[in-house]
Amino acid sequence: MRFLTFIFLFTLSINKSTACLSADQNRMFPIGISPKGLVVVEIHMYRGDSTDGKTERLHPKWGGISYLNTYNRSYKLIESRLLDTLRFFPESAYINVFKSTFDKGIKLAGTIPDIIYAEPQDISFCSYQTNCTKAALQTDTINNKAYVILDSKKKQEVTVLYHSKSIASNYINYYNEFDKEPSELRMKYLIEGLLINSIREYKVGEYNLTIIHLGKGQDFRQEGEIPKEYKPDIQFNTLENSIFKEPVLHHGHGFDFFILE
Repeated sequence: MRFLTFIFLFTLSINKSTACLSADQNRMFPIGISPKGLVVVEIHMYRGDSTDGKTERLHPKWGGISYLNTYNRSYKLIESRLLDTLRFFPESAYINVFKSTFDKGIKLAGTIPDIIYAEPQDISFCSYQTNCTKAALQTDTINNKAYVILDSKKKQEVTVLYHSKSIASNYINYYNEFDKEPSELRMKYLIEGLLINSIREYKVGEYNLTIIHLGKGQDFRQEGEIPKEYKPDIQFNTLENSIFKEPVLHHGHGFDFFILE
């Protein structure tokens, strides 16, 4: 299985160099908390493109790998189990494919002793900005650190940016140009470009859980156009309907980051 996964990821890396619609998203969908830590379905995705053979129009397609992962509060990966190798599929199937692998994760998580399931509370979109009602980004380019500050005043350093095998691996490896830990100079570049998109809030037992999507890419907004935060017209009140499509910038690269309080 590991060999097949390697071959699949190698194929994605080849396609990445030529795809006009290339983008990455590493997504995290929480299931609950166990005595070991936060249990999530984590999906590492790459977007490429194809044509229909009749026109020059490009059609986006996604592929990737999904896992059932458990993290402690220091973002250390405690346990990881492969769920699916997601062969390339059209973007129109994004939600259905994600729901299918998420359902598989929920079923597997049901075997974890004493798990407490997450309860979705709210979702909003920051539209790739640094400051929104629910969260803000603070960067320290002298010490090369980035922080997310919630409206509760909770401040959390985005430490996953220092580790190329973390959920931020797609972002780090793309902008760092090499598959290794980023240098001090590259860290400054990684931190300066970060923006916030989706913000999700959950209740998990006695904890409040917030998941923020961070990333960057090419922004084609008109000069002077001010991006607006908004609430999507979707249901977000059960685990079953907590799957949604994350908007992506052109050639965007992003990842989800969690905060427990």
